[in-house]
Amino acid sequence: MIELRWIVCIKKNIEIIMLFFRKIFFTGRRTALLVTGFFFNVIACAQQSVNTQNIKDNQLFYLLPHAMFLLKAPSDTTNVLNAGEQEWFKVSGNMAFNIGYVDKDIWMRFSVDNTSDSARDIALVLGSHRLNEVFLFEKDSINLEKKGVAGLKYPVRKQQYPFFVITFPLHIAARTSSHYYIKMDRNGISSLCIPILLDMKELKYQEQRTYTSYGILMGIIFLSGIFNLFLFFVLKEKIHVYYFLYSICAIWIMLSINRLDFQFLFPDHPSLSSVSRYSSVFIFTGFLFLIMQTFLGQSKSNSRFFVVCRWLRNICFICPVMEILRVALHVNWVGFSQVHFIVYEWIISISLLMVMLSCIEKILQKIRLAWFYLLAVSVTIAGGMLSIIAVSGLVDWSSLLMPPSTVEIGLTLEAVIICFGILYRYNFYKREKDALIFQLQEEKIKAAGAIITTQEQEQKRIAADLHDELGGNLAAIKMTLQSFHLSSKQEETMNYLIDKASNSTRHIAHDLMPPEFENTSLLELLDKFYLRLNTEGKIRFYFHSTGAVHPFNKQEELMIYRIILEFTNNIIKHSKATKATVQFIYYDDQLEIMVEDNGTGISKDTPGGIGLKTVQSRLDYLHGSMNIDSGVKGTTIIIQIPYNSA
Repeated sequence: MIELRWIVCIKKNIEIIMLFFRKIFFTGRRTALLVTGFFFNVIACAQQSVNTQNIKDNQLFYLLPHAMFLLKAPSDTTNVLNAGEQEWFKVSGNMAFNIGYVDKDIWMRFSVDNTSDSARDIALVLGSHRLNEVFLFEKDSINLEKKGVAGLKYPVRKQQYPFFVITFPLHIAARTSSHYYIKMDRNGISSLCIPILLDMKELKYQEQRTYTSYGILMGIIFLSGIFNLFLFFVLKEKIHVYYFLYSICAIWIMLSINRLDFQFLFPDHPSLSSVSRYSSVFIFTGFLFLIMQTFLGQSKSNSRFFVVCRWLRNICFICPVMEILRVALHVNWVGFSQVHFIVYEWIISISLLMVMLSCIEKILQKIRLAWFYLLAVSVTIAGGMLSIIAVSGLVDWSSLLMPPSTVEIGLTLEAVIICFGILYRYNFYKREKDALIFQLQEEKIKAAGAIITTQEQEQKRIAADLHDELGGNLAAIKMTLQSFHLSSKQEETMNYLIDKASNSTRHIAHDLMPPEFENTSLLELLDKFYLRLNTEGKIRFYFHSTGAVHPFNKQEELMIYRIILEFTNNIIKHSKATKATVQFIYYDDQLEIMVEDNGTGISKDTPGGIGLKTVQSRLDYLHGSMNIDSGVKGTTIIIQIPYNSA
């Protein structure tokens, strides 16, 4: 009996420490009771009845200050009424009742007085999701009469009131006092309980508000998951699939920890409740690892925590299978639930710690994305800690019983933050990729410019050689022939061939590098070029320009000149056209060149030759673009060159 008197809180701040360490350490029932006894003390006092007039609308009436408690072995439940008053104890605090891990049944008694002239319908709500079996008794003059049963052990249809927490409707007759006894079996798990009384109308309101709140929170998470599933089909990145599955697990957790899955999904199979609760948390944590490792690019080469995280991730995915086998094989020997629950909390606690350490490691490595994940995990952990504080009774948070609680809000915020983090990650990598592509493009353009400059210099040298050396040699040959005694017909033939070769050499040299290029504008140069073609060739060329002329530097003009020559030569050699038009259209920000002919068009089977590749290289250097539209009635080529190409 002395051991039982160790169970009342003496300082509320010490309760928080006790609850925290009880979550982490477990050394058996005896040690738990000793630790509990260190922090608690029994206050033996008379029980105060609850007056129904104090149970008002829009209000939760906390029953703990008006209740007495008793611990009895499961086989000794028939002697509850014979228990002495010294065996009953009262717990300090206004909200939460928690005496740790004990293998005895917990009894709670309270009385309700109805002093009005009309009957009153109220509800008893036990704020616990882990009670295995709960019996409601009402005391008559001699015995205890069973009024209802609830708990994870029974199907929903056998529960007194289908709600996500254990609820018993109470009918208090007019001008009477009712005495109730509650027997609670936790199946070896924590004895946390927050008993409240409330009016039935208030219960209906809280029920509607609870389901609406859950619907909104789950809807937010589900929409985030669907959005990422859509991104997966667009971007083909596996992290979006991981997030979609993670969001489904987050919704699953909300359902399982609040027994909503038991209430709506498998109401006739209570054994699945434990499987659902543990499996949802394990699988959720596994996907948390997957997203973290993919999100931060964690690998064995860049993280000292990678191997530990990988093992924990695998354990999180294996544990649900073990849980299913446990239920299927009916493994539930004495003490197993306690060990099972502590192992579960150890794994989850270590997993969350490793996720946080991995984020901190990446932050120290200057990875900005790690801040998103650390913030997301911290929000959930903070929500859990705030709920623990609420359970301890330090604050009057009715949301612990009537959601959304800080756990659900934290879980939703975590999902939203991770979703935004993934989007930020995509934009971050896209910017890096675009910057890299731009850098590579600039390097490519510089390399092409160097090649083109070398080509221009070589063409200029060849043009000079053709004009000076070959042209001079042909003139010398013609003069030398005059010293030979040839017939007039032979002399005429030789002079014709030499003149033709000389003219061809001069035209080639001029095409390679017009001698007046440095002192002539591009438009004048092209105008003379097409005038010469019209006098020598069979194709009629039309060249004209519109708009205010924007001057390019000589290097740019030379590249544009080479591009026009390439397309002109293609028209002469391959198009079979009778006429062609070349237009220069000067806009405010760019030069548009349009080359058209009425030829046979470019065959789709014709591969791009060296000429087109050279044209594209020059356009890349000028930051220009080209579009070719070819058909049986001719070809149209549109080239756009911005003025800021230099």
